[in-house]
Amino acid sequence: MEQSNRNTPRAQPLTSDVGRRIPLPSDGVRPSAGIDAFWKWWDLGGGRRLSKAIDRNRRHEVEHALNSLLADIDSRLSWEIAPTIAGLRRLTVTANGHPELRCLARRWLLAAPKADPYWRFADLLGPLDATTLKFRGLDVDIEDTWVRLFPSETTFRAAVSHPLMSVLEAPERTELARVLLDAACGEAAVENWIAQVTATEVVSEDAVDLKGVATALVELSIDNLSADLEPAWRVLQGTHDGKPMVAMARVPLVPLIRPECDQHVQIDVPFSDDSEGGFPGPESLPQLRAFEDGLIDLVALHGECVAAETMPGVRRMHFYTDSLTEATQQLVDAAATWPQGDAIAVAEMDPAWRAVAHLRA
Repeated sequence: MEQSNRNTPRAQPLTSDVGRRIPLPSDGVRPSAGIDAFWKWWDLGGGRRLSKAIDRNRRHEVEHALNSLLADIDSRLSWEIAPTIAGLRRLTVTANGHPELRCLARRWLLAAPKADPYWRFADLLGPLDATTLKFRGLDVDIEDTWVRLFPSETTFRAAVSHPLMSVLEAPERTELARVLLDAACGEAAVENWIAQVTATEVVSEDAVDLKGVATALVELSIDNLSADLEPAWRVLQGTHDGKPMVAMARVPLVPLIRPECDQHVQIDVPFSDDSEGGFPGPESLPQLRAFEDGLIDLVALHGECVAAETMPGVRRMHFYTDSLTEATQQLVDAAATWPQGDAIAVAEMDPAWRAVAHLRA
């Protein structure tokens, strides 16, 4: 079996008046000329040359070109070549732990050839079927890894220990910690359910091995499904400007939910019928729910409502949309139809989903 190779080649917010067309920003994650150049190289023989080089055990002959082409997309992306069960090879280009690059990796994947007789393509690393891996020229025994998990309601923090931590510099230790977790659990599970990864040289008494981590992530993902096996929503309570606030947020609230949705659209919807605590009363509440449902249905193909905050007099809806589509403009236009005051729409490029970080339970 071929050995897997995990390699690491080394906004301004937009505010619109109600109903006004929002110009798309030029400094976000936009269609990359580097993506077009990569697939042009592939189609013109790069993929065949890579296959032949691997067959001859001379992959290094085309790795430089592969590294250079991916660096032209973004130098922080990583890649892996691994065999598939069907006897083909899979090229994975991944965000390498950078949430702001998740959209870019997905756009690379969406531009891939629909059918290739020798290759499959992915933008997420699966669990590694091996006991060792290469990391910066070092042989790493995966089974020497121990992890202390710190649970919260919907995520873990993970402190990862390995004998090599004592010989690596701080940034490399953190990178190795994430690589080990990805190798054991798969990148999707790590991004969805581990909020923070740190490296440590100390093995704590309550640390578990990587199999234990994988089991814990599966259990957490099951715990955060609704009764009909859909992603759960959590109710959060707090204050806004000293007044009570109630929020609902999707779990997990991370870009991997919809990687292509790189634009945050916040819609503040005022309501005129307040209850005693300032929340929507019996006249406003049904209209708010119907309005919100209509917005969700409107952009279902190219966007998603991921959270909503209700505070005295206002419901704030958080959408993420694919900035290459008309979804954002559709939301802005629809906001203008709200009858109980001026709904304000604000859009900004936010591929890392930082605008809703305060709502991650």
